[in-house]
Amino acid sequence: MKKIIILLLAFAVSMVSSAAQNSKKKIYSEYSGKPGVSAVYISPAMFKLIKTVPDIEINSQEVNFSRFIRTLEGMYILNSSDPDIASRLAKDVESELRYGKHELLMEAIEENQTTRIYIVQNDSIVSDLILLSRDGHSTSYISITGEMPLDELSKMIK
Repeated sequence: MKKIIILLLAFAVSMVSSAAQNSKKKIYSEYSGKPGVSAVYISPAMFKLIKTVPDIEINSQEVNFSRFIRTLEGMYILNSSDPDIASRLAKDVESELRYGKHELLMEAIEENQTTRIYIVQNDSIVSDLILLSRDGHSTSYISITGEMPLDELSKMIK
């Protein structure tokens, strides 16, 4: 009986993990191609094609984008100014975030604009970053997956 319970628990954990990985694809597939939605997907192959990116100075610090970009495994971007679609998109993303391992990294609220950044972090590596921004009747969603060094990411966020 113990073996059956352990197997069921292991199966349930693997299903939750798999569902979290597929949530980005699910959200992107749901909204891309719809009228009133701008959608961009950048594949791991595209990131591998980018060999060098010049260092850029941000807040008086050199930021090595090459090191950061080569760690990326995929990026999904959705944007809509259609009030109905924008509202549904925000609700769908927030719903998926409730069930994942993401933690709120930052929140900025100014008048009718709210921007939140969520991450999944293991030690000094950020494996997933999600930005969700609501501005009146528009919503922007950016999801980046990879092995982003926290020190490089923090230079860009400052």
